[in-house]
Amino acid sequence: MKLILGIVCALTLSACMSSNHTMPDGKRLDRYRRAAQAVFQPELDALDADLAAGRISPGEHVLMTEAVEQKIIARAADAAWTKHAMAETQRKIHGIPTPDSPQNIPIPVAGMATGGVPNQGTYRRFNDSDIGYSTSGQIAREFFKGYTPGQSLRGKQTAAY
Repeated sequence: MKLILGIVCALTLSACMSSNHTMPDGKRLDRYRRAAQAVFQPELDALDADLAAGRISPGEHVLMTEAVEQKIIARAADAAWTKHAMAETQRKIHGIPTPDSPQNIPIPVAGMATGGVPNQGTYRRFNDSDIGYSTSGQIAREFFKGYTPGQSLRGKQTAAY
């Protein structure tokens, strides 16, 4: 029994923590850095070839290589945060709460809601004067709606006294 309870708790905890499963961490940033490195590798190879051919000096090579490395880092960070933003947008579209988009949970209250549709709840705030009715005359009209004294419920026959 304790094993089953432990498994259920672990699954619940993992489900609660999975809301930010796309948040960039070290592993994800490293993976995106490797992908960006593959994109910019021809440019780095061209710089190495220029250095070997003597077209650029070693100082220029270091500066240009550092500039390409900054591009790689920026591309990796942009890719990671863009993926996270897209995943959060998907969660918002599907109605899953996110830190910047909490969901409004309606609290049912007693009485009549807008449009005359009754609410499902029985909760009434302490300062609500009545169940949505403003006067006792309105309560009587609602109670006797469709009833005319002296008529039977079965039709237009008069009641026998």
